[in-house]
Formats: sequence, C-alpha cells, structure tokens
Amino acid sequence: DTLTDEQALTKWFEDSQGLLKLFEQMLQLPKPIVAAVDGAALGAGFGLVLASDLVVATQRATFSVPSPRLGLVSGLLAPLLSFRVGASLASQILLGGDELAAPEGKVAGFVHHLVAPEHVWVRASNWIDTIASGAAESIQLTKRVLNEMVGEQLSTWLASGAAATATSLTTEAASEGLKAFVEKRPPKFP
Repeated sequence: DTLTDEQALTKWFEDSQGLLKLFEQMLQLPKPIVAAVDGAALGAGFGLVLASDLVVATQRATFSVPSPRLGLVSGLLAPLLSFRVGASLASQILLGGDELAAPEGKVAGFVHHLVAPEHVWVRASNWIDTIASGAAESIQLTKRVLNEMVGEQLSTWLASGAAATATSLTTEAASEGLKAFVEKRPPKFP
C-alpha cells in the first residue's frame, strides 16, 4: 500500500510527536537516566543520549546526525544539542556533519565517563548505585531544577523542531535521500 502525501505527512508528524514525547518524558522523569553507549549513536539514538542526564561511553562510541545527508532535518536534536553543548558545537554537528568520537564527546561535556568496552555496564551500574545511595528527594529536586531552568524554553524548541522534522520529510530532497539510502547509493538532490 502506498500512502498519499497527506497520509505520509500525518504519519511522519505522528512519529515526530512520539519522539518529542519520549524526549520530554526522559527530561521530566524525576529520576536520573544514565545512558551506556558502546558503538554508534546516530540520529534518534544520539537524541536518546542527549535526553539522558548522565552518559558513560566506551572508546569506540561515536555520535553523529546523518539527517542532512538524507535530505532531512534533525529538528529534535538541534535543541537537545544546544541544551547540552551549546549552539557552536551543535552547528558543527548538525550543519557540518561532523561525527564525534567518544573522547570528543567527553571534551564537549555530554559524555561524562569514558571507559573500556568491558567496563561500560559496570561503570553505569556503579554510578546508579552511587546515585541511589543519596536522598531520593534531593536527587529528584536537583534534576527538576536542572531541567526547569531551561525546561520551558527547551519544550518550545523541541515542539518547533518536531514540526520542522515532519515538514522536512515531505520534501523532494527527503524522498531522494531516503531512496538513495535504501538503494545504497549517493543521493542526487534536486
């Protein structure tokens, strides 16, 4: 079954809204979220890392946003990147297409601990145990303060980003980019 353009737009908008809701729930969850990354975190996977509060990564972890090479817009990652690392590095990743290795992520500040692959789960688990040994109310209020400082503004940015992402999926560039990706060939953008 082939979707009409209107049906496709509706579906893509729903998908963007679903991802928006997930990121907002992660940011609003009263308990800290610790991400453990051992490999490539790209696109929405990178968004999950950025929506987490704390990040443990291995030496082989990488972070990137391939959307522009597919004719798409990463409207949800733009505000999360700006929130976590600032607009300058967000531009480097989103517009420049740079892939960051885990050590670069640590320097940028969104990777907190860099470990050998065999230690990623142990380090994340130990960190969770350390957090859990603190007063739950203190941890919850601290996370709330951290995310509420920019929370309202970030929510507005995320909503705008979700709309931009959905809109980008309706373009000729997106159609060609996704087709080229499936066919494993370079895109020929209009």
